[in-house]
Amino acid sequence: METSESFLKKKFQEYYRKVKLGKPLEIEKREFGVGEFGKKITRRHLSFSSHAQFNQFLQTEAPFYVSYSNAYYQFPARTPMTAKKLLSSDLVYEFDADDISTNCKNQHDSWKCPKCQTEGKGEVKICPNCSNGTQQEQWFCSECLNATKEQMLKLIEIIENDFGFSEGLHINFSGNAGYHLHLDSEKIRMLSKEARIQILDYLTFHEMDFEQTQFLTTVDKMVYCPSLEKTKGQHRRLMVYLEKVISEKSVTDLASIGLVSVKKIKPFLENRLKIVEKLRQGTMLPLPGNFSDTQKFWQSLLTYAVEQNTLAIDRQTSVDLHKIIRVPDTLHGGTGFLAKSIPLPEFKKFNPFNDSIVFSEKPVKVFIKNAPQFSLGNQTFESMQNQKTELPEFAAIYLMARQKALLAEDFL
Repeated sequence: METSESFLKKKFQEYYRKVKLGKPLEIEKREFGVGEFGKKITRRHLSFSSHAQFNQFLQTEAPFYVSYSNAYYQFPARTPMTAKKLLSSDLVYEFDADDISTNCKNQHDSWKCPKCQTEGKGEVKICPNCSNGTQQEQWFCSECLNATKEQMLKLIEIIENDFGFSEGLHINFSGNAGYHLHLDSEKIRMLSKEARIQILDYLTFHEMDFEQTQFLTTVDKMVYCPSLEKTKGQHRRLMVYLEKVISEKSVTDLASIGLVSVKKIKPFLENRLKIVEKLRQGTMLPLPGNFSDTQKFWQSLLTYAVEQNTLAIDRQTSVDLHKIIRVPDTLHGGTGFLAKSIPLPEFKKFNPFNDSIVFSEKPVKVFIKNAPQFSLGNQTFESMQNQKTELPEFAAIYLMARQKALLAEDFL
């Protein structure tokens, strides 16, 4: 009798026998890792001398997960890591929806406490009943992935404008919850780990000190900042955002963000145009009353601006020279989606819940253990629990890969 796992294995094998991968670049210098059903990495330190050999491996073994190193090695299959002889390394940035707070998590995510069995909807990591750690059940939707896409678009803009990197940028969908940006330019490959940390700190405003960087200065009870025309990069992004906050936020919102009373800030905001004009020139106008309120207000607005402009980049992926990450255009064993390469001009329109589907609409009978409502392939599937049904192959594979469904014949 065919099991869910063997069914998925067969489908993955069918896919790899139909396609031929021409990536990654310089394949003979990369380390590879593969995973089994439910386990992302079970074998590492694999290497392939050519794309033909790699494709033959995929067709024969059809692994559920395929990852490769961002690093180039002289001897990629050797162990320990030092024996591989590191040559250089691409720079990879990773964004995952589970690292970004979105309102939709309250609808499709859930949690359960293994100690007291309390459960609920949303993203709750500590049980409110007994303070024990909870078990998370995460799903992803268009809202989640669009938030992740927005982060990636901001990153690309900063990399191109602030660093002048425009060559060797490649995006791929992770196959599950986010996106990867690969930078494989010769200018970047030789960057040290320390240099990568510095770039990451710049992108994420890590431990930014406004006074130490002279972003804020105080002279004779006046607060000054860089003028918009004289600043650039990280500081310019903050100045532009501050102007947006002052111009668009309500009195109540600005009082909350600036940690001052509505009564105090209301007369201050009567002439917003003047506040913005002075801000562009480098002067942060004082609030009425104690100077400490002025300092607290502008400091709080800057803190808020940093929080809103910080990119939710996976830190380890960005700085680890030996990290292995999903091979573009391979299948993801937890969803059945394609970790698809996306040309930069097409990225804004890319929809992972449609564009990463590679399996058919042929009906497959399954037993659903537990699944919330989800949309896939321009179809919406209602929430189901402990019931047999018939789904298009791509949706059945999605739920079986997530271990939320079984082939109907599996279930006795």
